[in-house]
Amino acid sequence: MHKKRKMFFMLMVLSLLLCGCGDHELENRSFPLAVGLESEKQGCRVVFNFPVLSEVANENADGSYTAVASKKGRDFFTIQKNYEKNSSKSIDFSHNKALILSEEFLKDEEKLQKFLEYAKTQELMARNTYLFVTDLKMEHLFGLDQNLEKPLGTYLEELLESDEDYKDKRIMTLGRLYDERQNQMETLYIPVLGEKDKEPEVTGFYVLRNGKAKERVSSELAMESMLLQGKLKGFSYQDAAGCEWRITKIHPSYEFEKNIEHPIIKIHLACTASLENATLTDWKHEETLERTLEEELQNRLNTDAKAALEKGIDISNSYKKLGNSYRKGYVYYEERREEYEKNLQIKVETEVSVVNLK
Repeated sequence: MHKKRKMFFMLMVLSLLLCGCGDHELENRSFPLAVGLESEKQGCRVVFNFPVLSEVANENADGSYTAVASKKGRDFFTIQKNYEKNSSKSIDFSHNKALILSEEFLKDEEKLQKFLEYAKTQELMARNTYLFVTDLKMEHLFGLDQNLEKPLGTYLEELLESDEDYKDKRIMTLGRLYDERQNQMETLYIPVLGEKDKEPEVTGFYVLRNGKAKERVSSELAMESMLLQGKLKGFSYQDAAGCEWRITKIHPSYEFEKNIEHPIIKIHLACTASLENATLTDWKHEETLERTLEEELQNRLNTDAKAALEKGIDISNSYKKLGNSYRKGYVYYEERREEYEKNLQIKVETEVSVVNLK
């Protein structure tokens, strides 16, 4: 395990050197791979996950090759500058892979806006930095790094990118948060980090509606939303009878009924389903399962979409599509965004084609 970790960090050091960082520059800079930000009564706390470059170069080094620094202060800018002053090292965020916000910080509009204005103005972190939320204490979450074979930031990056179900890697980033805070027209989902077997794990998603934190929802609802939006290459589904299905070739299409006071979006969801834990015996069996799965999936999507709308969450993310299909309705609700989800109806129709791959 140590050899693998050492090799990773040696490669990382080489990449830093190839980017134009000489030995002297490296000694005077710190390169966080993950940054956590949570609220405090008198400000906020920032937790950094740094690779210990001096240990990487030591062939006889033992133990962890990362260090956690936890600092609190009035705001992110103050904490950053105090750290740099006390350590005589500047913080270089160019290799940061993950930004983790506490739920409390995400919901605090004043603190969140102040941080985002500073980060965006200073181009503090790359726009493609992955964004997470957590309800764990930040120091505890970052302490889980000692149980991982890779630094926390790299682990979280691979946790998202290894999921092949995401189409075009439509994963929440800092840049998307910047954009949505300004545009305020989408329903987005930020992965929530919890703990399982002493390792970080995505345990749910936080809904971002019109650029602001709404509430936490299950991973299942977030996946259904991405399904209806055509953002998934595939997903696994267990029906009421215990059959395990692999859903692929997902093609949603949309149609709006042009009624301003009661907008309706009709979604026709076509997909292919293969049975994973059994074999189809004949065409009658296949036809029966196809009809059952189609009906069950359709009922579930309609039920969950309606329940989400009652909480003000549009899992079809339809307002963004409204501009191309029904401009009059789009303009009408542009100044009435709070009314849109209250008046909206979502009607899902599924078309499932079962294939037997056994």
